[in-house]
Amino acid sequence: MNDGYGERQTFKFTFRKNSRFTAGLRPKPAVQMLIFESLNRLQDHTADLRILVYLALRMVGIDPTPEDYGMNAKFNTLILVALLALVHGGCSPTSDSVQDSRAADEEAIQQTDLAWSAAQQTDGLDGVMPFYLDDAILLPPNNPMAIGKEAIRQASATIDAPGFSVSWKPMKVEVADSGELGYAIGNFEGTGVDSEGNPIPVKGKYVEIWKKQADGSWKVAADMFSPDSQSGPVFHQD
Repeated sequence: MNDGYGERQTFKFTFRKNSRFTAGLRPKPAVQMLIFESLNRLQDHTADLRILVYLALRMVGIDPTPEDYGMNAKFNTLILVALLALVHGGCSPTSDSVQDSRAADEEAIQQTDLAWSAAQQTDGLDGVMPFYLDDAILLPPNNPMAIGKEAIRQASATIDAPGFSVSWKPMKVEVADSGELGYAIGNFEGTGVDSEGNPIPVKGKYVEIWKKQADGSWKVAADMFSPDSQSGPVFHQD
């Protein structure tokens, strides 16, 4: 091959089926084209490039060894460059896919939060508790922090009092880029009961921290709420 810079030897590049670096990886056609173009441009580079690419591969968790490549040093360099392009271009999630995943998770949290509110209205505490993690934390206003499901059940006993009826709705939901945690901010209102069992109007705001589970569902890790100034207490303190 002669591209104006003199004769160069051209190598045929293929993905080895049994390579521990390429097993299970199938680059998209556009990524393959990028790899092949890179090969054509970089065939004259030798030791310096090989060292740089080796270090770059080590940074992304790949530990190349001589037996993974051919005997020709220049060919080794080209294979390393191709693998680096594959790792960064063909196997990394695109920004669009990350955004799509976040949007789906945010919708899931919103719908789960609404289902949580509905479960509280129909089933009381028995409907509320399954939405909490076992080690969840509740931070009710003017009451001690409750850690764990049993403590949360005790702190939330007012929910089962006759006449208690409160609903809530998220107004903002956001999920971290990692997809593991999210939060919901919203408002609640309804009817609470005072320490003597009398109905009182309640209204306020809340923030919840949600954690994604192995099965893809979301559960509450932390729950905090506070009534507005004109509202009565949501949970009375015995």
